[in-house]
Amino acid sequence: MNNEIARIRELHLFAALSDEQFEEITRKSRTVSLEKAQTLFKMGDAAASFFVLTEGSVKLSLDSPQGVEKVFMIVRPFDLFAEAVMFMEKHRYPVNATAVQASKVVCFDSNLLVHYLRSSPDLSLKMLSLLSVRLHRQINEIETLSSQNSTSRVLNYLASLISDDGSNRAVIALGTSKKNLASRLSITPETLSRVLTKLTQNNILEIDGKQLIVPDIAKYRSYLVDL
Repeated sequence: MNNEIARIRELHLFAALSDEQFEEITRKSRTVSLEKAQTLFKMGDAAASFFVLTEGSVKLSLDSPQGVEKVFMIVRPFDLFAEAVMFMEKHRYPVNATAVQASKVVCFDSNLLVHYLRSSPDLSLKMLSLLSVRLHRQINEIETLSSQNSTSRVLNYLASLISDDGSNRAVIALGTSKKNLASRLSITPETLSRVLTKLTQNNILEIDGKQLIVPDIAKYRSYLVDL
């Protein structure tokens, strides 16, 4: 098992499968390469697949009647997405998925996974438990966003991107534009720019092109707690 497949195996939706089931669903998967700004699927498209991003980044978004785009999620490598659609009454994607940089996604057959679930009540219960945990995390994230000011939203989001490797310094590759990030955090791009400027002035962050550098993680976390 190569490293990419091993990482996919650990994702919540696959963790409940037997080795034989995982091998079959992986064998029948396909990899799609996307160019920057290329659409993977649009809202209303028939949904026959769910996905794992392995390279790049993808945004899940909707356009309002006024033409304003709202970004709901920025998918990062080895995030699973569009898996909930297979459990919906209408099997159509509820959002748009667009690559924000050159990306690769692995497409899995939703019908095959549903077949596994129908044939095994134990698997269905285990899968439901794993999905419930993820749902609670997303609800907590929504509640957190609604109760935080703009600086806290930015800091908490960036904190989720800091790898816990024991180092006291971190380099964060956003993988998306500031406009998309602002939409994801439900703030304006101007507000995001002001927050980032304030954080750099306070030596909490450094900006290096499309990367953000946290020079002192302990100081960063202390600053966040004191907000």
